[in-house]
Formats: sequence, structure tokens, C-alpha cells
Amino acid sequence: MNHNLKKVAVASFLLAFSGLSIAGEKCSPISKTCFEWPLIPDGTKLERMSTNGVWSKPEGEGPFPAVLIAESCGGSKDTVNKFWPEYYNSLGYATYTPRLLEPMGQKRCPNFKWVIKNENRAEMVKRLYSALDDLADKPYVDKNKISIAGYSLGAILIRDFLEIKDMNSPEGNQFNKAIMVYGNCTLMDRRGPDMPTIMIQSGKELNAKGKGYKRKVCDKVKNAGFSNFTYHELENAYHA
Repeated sequence: MNHNLKKVAVASFLLAFSGLSIAGEKCSPISKTCFEWPLIPDGTKLERMSTNGVWSKPEGEGPFPAVLIAESCGGSKDTVNKFWPEYYNSLGYATYTPRLLEPMGQKRCPNFKWVIKNENRAEMVKRLYSALDDLADKPYVDKNKISIAGYSLGAILIRDFLEIKDMNSPEGNQFNKAIMVYGNCTLMDRRGPDMPTIMIQSGKELNAKGKGYKRKVCDKVKNAGFSNFTYHELENAYHA
């Protein structure tokens, strides 16, 4: 990450934990910059979007619980297309990994500025909710038992919709559990679906020299007292 991009990343962390938790806008007491929040207005009625991706299921007819796997900034990789689906299949879960970046003309995240741009993440969140409906439509899936798991970018998108109040999929479905792995800790307020959620962070990254700002925001979310929320650090892990 170059020097300017690093400054953007630090600024985004500071912005995200500033101001009051009021829908509509947040303002930083440091930079005085204001930004729209939450990512998508509360109560938005989503329109269904077409999705495509990688499907996987255990042997048998089901109905199975399922996991929607949200891509990282690496896009369509074996990690999300093969490794995680095979692992969840072994536990008895069907999976769907929808393409998030390709419909936006990207094979991977081009840079951090692209990620923090609200309209880009909003489109990906909406696509995840349409993918939820596609997964719920499968006859071998128990539509009331669909979880979502995301790594890095995928975890950030989960963070985004956890802050949005009264928003379901176009067909009225909702996730019932969430796993956020190596995203960021800027969960400003838990106003979205009150489902069991775990946030997993890498200890080596948070404890690295010069990463004090990340430790500060992660300690804040860890101690925020959100309902149905568990924070966990993998002490010897790092975010590759």
C-alpha cells in the first residue's frame, strides 16, 4: 500500500468511528467531513438483481442449511469457489458464491478508494441480498437457515448491512447467522438483523507496529455490547 493510500485507509477508520449513531449522516470531529450513513437508507425496498456464481451442496436431496459466501477483494479465487464450499459441504451445508466484482467490470478490487466508495459497496450489498433469494429458491435449501460468511471485503459488506435497519431481500428473506473474517472493526451501530454474528480479526495485524489505530477501533467494537455479537482474535494469524 503506497503512502497516500495508507492515509486514505487511516482516515476511513477515523471517520467511521466518529459522530453520533444517527441514520442519515455522520460527521468527523477531527476532519469535520460528513458522509452518508448508513450505506443504504433504512427500510429500502430492494429490487431483485440477476446473479451468477458457484453452487455447491452435500450429497442428498436436503433441505440443507446453507451459507452464502461473499467474495474478498481477490474476486473469483479457489478460496471462495472451492476451499470454503468443500469445507461447508463436509459440515452439511449447501453454498453459493455469487460474483460481486465481475458484474461491476472488475476482476479484483482496483484500489482501496474503490472499496470505500459508498456506491460500489451499496451495489455489492444489494447483489448479496438478491443472491440470498436465489439460494432460498433452491429446492434443496432450507430458506430459513441461510447464513453468510465473508472474508476481507466480504466481511466489510456484512458490516455494512448490519448497520441498516428494516432491510430484507427483494423476496423478504433474511440471513440467520453471519461470520465476518478479517474485515475491519468499524461497526458503528448494530441496527440491522439481530442474528448471531461473529467478527474474527487477525492478532498479528492488530498488534503490528504502526497499527495502533486498528487496535483502537477493534477494542471499541469488542466492548460495544452489541446483542448476538461475538468478537474473536486469532492471536498468531495475519491478514494475507
